[in-house]
Amino acid sequence: MERLIVAMDVSAAGHLKFARIADRVLNVEHRLVCGPVPYVDDPADYFEALAAMPAVGADSALDNAAVYPEQWADCDRAWRELPSQLAEFSRVELWVDPVPNTQLILVQLLDWLGRRQELVDKLHIVHAETPLGRRSEGDLATLQPHVQPVGTWELTLATRTWRALTASTPEPWRDLLASDLDALPNLRQTVVARLRELPDTQTGLGRTARLLLTQVAAGEVSVLDVLRRYLQVEPPEIYQYWEAGRALEELAGGPQPAIVGLADGPFDLALHDDRARFALYRQSRLSLLPLGHALLAGRADLVRENPRRRWWGGTQLDAQRPWRWDNAQGLLVAPR
Repeated sequence: MERLIVAMDVSAAGHLKFARIADRVLNVEHRLVCGPVPYVDDPADYFEALAAMPAVGADSALDNAAVYPEQWADCDRAWRELPSQLAEFSRVELWVDPVPNTQLILVQLLDWLGRRQELVDKLHIVHAETPLGRRSEGDLATLQPHVQPVGTWELTLATRTWRALTASTPEPWRDLLASDLDALPNLRQTVVARLRELPDTQTGLGRTARLLLTQVAAGEVSVLDVLRRYLQVEPPEIYQYWEAGRALEELAGGPQPAIVGLADGPFDLALHDDRARFALYRQSRLSLLPLGHALLAGRADLVRENPRRRWWGGTQLDAQRPWRWDNAQGLLVAPR
């Protein structure tokens, strides 16, 4: 067979299939923006290693958002079979959305496939300017994208980025900002977006938590309106629907909740599949509690008020090791 397109988002893959511009379209989506991301010597063992990682954030809803445990077996099988599937085609195109999760999957893929020269020789990248899942099949069918062959520059940058993502501290990830990232043109915004999700130096809020609190500040607002408005923020935020829903759970929980009114979770597929429970969830009307007002005013610190433990890629974050990001100065602040 001649042409294979690899997408990294289920909506993008669906639209590309209906556009009928390739002999086959594969989707390799999984979540890397949240939860643990282990480094393994053999990339084929990635999902097995992920399943074995300790749940340091058992009290943190966000730690369970990387991959649903029931999907690990399917992801593991598809991941291990991917190189042999790619070998069946004479040309492989990676169609990549600008959103952070897709950018992280891209560097993971390039780090893995770059170890196989017989696959590198057929690899190309299409860097989409807007998410492919938002474009019509007709638009994609007539699109004449710039197709970039994969070379040493792209592979070297991908491997360095993947090592930084799986590092035990945020420092290698921060150091990417001082590098030339032009080989992967949408990578820089992803690097910045991840750093902005670290607790900030003043309030302990990451960017998503601050945006969600800002939406709730009006009082008695619908939970779905909060999520919808969050998802409309441009450029696309690093957390999407599932992660944002779980971030709301974190703000509504802990010893000192910041918001009130959220129906019982967890925010997962089981909740969405249960019509009665999800109807109650949809009726949630959210308001700020005193801590929420204090956080937005810069008078409280979420890390101190609600200490949690969770993964940030390969880094464990907790109240004893509070890596922080000074957004005003663009500086990473180490634990003291």
